Amino acid sequence: MFKRISVILFLFFMMSFISAIFGQTMDSLQTHEKSAPPVRYRVITGYVSLIADEVSSDFHNPFINLNFRSGGLREGEYPVRVKVYFESGLNILFTEEVKSSLFCLPYAKFGLELFFTRNFSFAGNIGLLVVWYKSDMTWVPFTGLHSAFVYNFSNSLNFEIEVGLNTTFPPIYKFYLVYFTFGISIN
Repeated sequence: MFKRISVILFLFFMMSFISAIFGQTMDSLQTHEKSAPPVRYRVITGYVSLIADEVSSDFHNPFINLNFRSGGLREGEYPVRVKVYFESGLNILFTEEVKSSLFCLPYAKFGLELFFTRNFSFAGNIGLLVVWYKSDMTWVPFTGLHSAFVYNFSNSLNFEIEVGLNTTFPPIYKFYLVYFTFGISIN
């Protein structure tokens, strides 16, 4: 058990390190922008549900997500702008299907965000999820769409709401994970 937790934490911190490097690279590519892409540490909670034609599953579970996000939201955004973002994180899923009732899923994803206003965005992404169950570890590529609303309490504290849909990429299985989250982020 300790080995599993150590590997998951190692993967999470490595993905955070890669996110930071990616953010600095994006800043150097966007020379017309004066400020670095914002970096947000997010703690969000939510609910995920599985929608599948061939599987009769009652997979409806709460979860907590800890992640590191680079790129995207900036102060003074003009409406309808596109930004590249990178996110790495750890989903902690509370489920009865898994023996230990706590299931940790590290992931990394990147994509494009379309901002309609400074606070509302719609995004598409592609990413990689690590599923580790018992002694088996599987890498699952995925793709998805989400929309988000970010309310700024201050220069460094935000409230976020996100709704999204993910599926495997390429679509190996015919299922979708639909999720709703809310939480805080720190710039």
